[in-house]
Amino acid sequence: MFRFCMLVVIIGTLWGTSLANADVILQIFECRWETIEHRMPDVFATGYRAFWLPPPGMGESGGYSVGYDCYDRFDLGRAGDETRYGTREWLASLIDHSHRARVNVYTDLIVNHNAYADHTTTGFEESGGYPGFATWLSEDEYGDFHDPSGSGRYYERVAGLIDIAQEKNHTYIRHPVATDSQNLPYEPIDNENYQFYPDLDLSPNADGVYPFNVDDPMAGDPYADNATGLLLRHIQWMVEVVGVDGFRVDAQKHVFEWFFDAFYDKHLYERGRTWFDGSATTPFSFGEVLDSDWDLLGGYIRKDGYGNRDVLDYSLYFSLCNNLNGTGYGQWGNVVGASIDMSDGYTDGSRGVQFVSNHDLDPPGASNLAYAFILTRPGYPIVYFNAKEMGSSWPKSGRGDALGGEYGELITTLVDIHNEYARGTYHQRWLGNDVLIYERENVMLVGLNDNAGTGSVYDERAVDTEFEPGTRLHELTGNAANSEVDPSDEIPDVITVGSDGRVTLRVPRNVLALGYVVYGPCNPDGTISAVPTNGVIPADDPEVSAKLRRTTEAPIITSDTFNLVLETTDADELDPNEDDNAMFIIDGGGDYNGNGQIDSLYGFAAGFEDFLSYASPLHGGGEGRYEQQIDATTLSDGYHYIKAIAFRHRDSGEPIWETFPLTVYVDRLPPQVELLAPTVTGDDDITRRYQTVVIERRDEATNSVHVIVDQALGTDVMPLVSESNRADRVAPGQFEYYWSGIDGGNHTLAIVAYEESGRVAVQWYVGINADNGWYGLGDVNRDGYVNFGDIDAFVEALASSEFDCAADIDGDGHVNFNDIDPFVECLTHGCP
Repeated sequence: MFRFCMLVVIIGTLWGTSLANADVILQIFECRWETIEHRMPDVFATGYRAFWLPPPGMGESGGYSVGYDCYDRFDLGRAGDETRYGTREWLASLIDHSHRARVNVYTDLIVNHNAYADHTTTGFEESGGYPGFATWLSEDEYGDFHDPSGSGRYYERVAGLIDIAQEKNHTYIRHPVATDSQNLPYEPIDNENYQFYPDLDLSPNADGVYPFNVDDPMAGDPYADNATGLLLRHIQWMVEVVGVDGFRVDAQKHVFEWFFDAFYDKHLYERGRTWFDGSATTPFSFGEVLDSDWDLLGGYIRKDGYGNRDVLDYSLYFSLCNNLNGTGYGQWGNVVGASIDMSDGYTDGSRGVQFVSNHDLDPPGASNLAYAFILTRPGYPIVYFNAKEMGSSWPKSGRGDALGGEYGELITTLVDIHNEYARGTYHQRWLGNDVLIYERENVMLVGLNDNAGTGSVYDERAVDTEFEPGTRLHELTGNAANSEVDPSDEIPDVITVGSDGRVTLRVPRNVLALGYVVYGPCNPDGTISAVPTNGVIPADDPEVSAKLRRTTEAPIITSDTFNLVLETTDADELDPNEDDNAMFIIDGGGDYNGNGQIDSLYGFAAGFEDFLSYASPLHGGGEGRYEQQIDATTLSDGYHYIKAIAFRHRDSGEPIWETFPLTVYVDRLPPQVELLAPTVTGDDDITRRYQTVVIERRDEATNSVHVIVDQALGTDVMPLVSESNRADRVAPGQFEYYWSGIDGGNHTLAIVAYEESGRVAVQWYVGINADNGWYGLGDVNRDGYVNFGDIDAFVEALASSEFDCAADIDGDGHVNFNDIDPFVECLTHGCP
């Protein structure tokens, strides 16, 4: 029966008929890219499937900018000149880890405006202005922008930000690479600008849009375009080169609809990551159209297979604020009909991305109730989390419990319910001023209560359902079992569907901001593990700020193979339906069970694999055990994300499953690094008394490096490791160490590389020559000359246990008898 259910979901997905189990989006702001990556195990364990990140480009206020005062869209930050959130390299690493954890990445996209400087800002244009834009031209006083006195939603300055005129057609080479009469005035020539253009030697799509060359970024072909063309290049570059999966479009209401209909969709169509069957996908976007008018909102929605655009559901948000304001006097009737989703007559999640608060807007007074609503009804929901890493008062605060931890599990529980139960046709079962009850057909029953009165603990309603008579429905949020919500134990943990298909539901009042219950058939219980493991990467120390603290442990795998083991248990002995199947997925999916294919290509289990080593479901009399041997040599060292799902046996209806996430840390190999500078080939001799030592890691697990200078090859350098010789991590895979006071001679560098697991390796580099005019090879007594006065010093160096770069004449990392003959050569003929 499970296979039939899967087929139904697959067909629905292919036909685009349902968004019933849309991904939960985590809006995560005020957090550096590397911090988000660090907390990826928590994000994965919670079950989010998408990020909404702030604008990644450089703002006019530089590293202080939240990103909305857009200055240079193509500048994502670099070491020494970072954005508020980090560098392009760190963003790329975050995107890679997000995709590994099956989390899409949507960044804020700004196509309406730049920052605050304009044609009246003295010297701004002459100093370069906005890269790629003109604030003034000889043929147009306002350049690529609207007249600052413009009015109306397409022409006004939103929050005083200079408004881009997408309709203007000033054509220039906006990122010039050589002298050309078509270059944008005052725009500096930069050879790096090739990377910001598509490669015209590659094949265009059917719309004539050329791709970027991701294998050879500098193969781009600069050409003249207008401001709209620059925006489109940036959009395409962010998807094809940077790797984002789509956008939240800022201030979309103030941008002409034709920009999206005629150009935006054309540049994104089938530009996304390929699907499991190799087919192309189109990136998803959702826009900020700050209005409740359905016609206005609908003008920016396009989901016809060519465009893949939605809008934030401001119509619903305003109604949530007006009615769930914490007074207990709201009306659910005003809420259920408010969503743009209802504009086609159905509550099916096909229109509108739902939210309760964001960086600009506070939540309604009864925010818990609002989140319970958007996370159980059809459609895409957003949870807003402000990590407060920068300590700013703006953007606005979000949900501290978005990732659980010491803030509690209210939101994470609702996200889990969304992922495992929020499917099936929406049926409204009761609608009153205080109580709203709806069913996701034969999957779950939701009761929401805005009543804040204290006369009773709950309000009771009898409703019809589509559940089979006798079905035992468990309360899933924990509110029924909460002694503070239900001190007299009057709200049942389990209700049984009557012979007529009806149930009596007791919905707690919202006195404690927990006025909701969700009931559904119990899903399987159990545990997931990897066997064998060798220790764990622990959770962060409690001293780390709670919003930045990783709470998920990761078992360490050091062997070449391991068994993925899922053990299920009977969650309800009175319920005859246990698990009848299970599947698993590792990272973004792949053939990890070795049968030559990905076992599920579409639907809710797309990318998942069958357990082939062993499978014995509880349903039908098995032991409740699934195993799959995994070849760990196919996994790079570092974090990997495994998820298993165990399905409840069902004779009809949408599938119900339990999710078992497991983050593992593969550590088969010692850390590997490479010294990039100085080189040991003689091509890059040190000619100064200081040098930046540049080290690149060769496996992604290496996260810390120390540089020990001038120790004899083979010395135990571990006691010398300290904070003073730690290299700065300037990129995810690159480290730099400032080496000063360098004498001439042959030096040694011991690179001590660590992994997060604590594993360490030492790599030696010897014969690093310094020819800097400060003393020199053979000048062992440091008097500026190589003569007989150095003999005694050389003999002392031979006898000493300390390394001397001036005495290591042969550059082998040792001062020993092998250096005697070349030292004599230095005395008689001069040192090399």
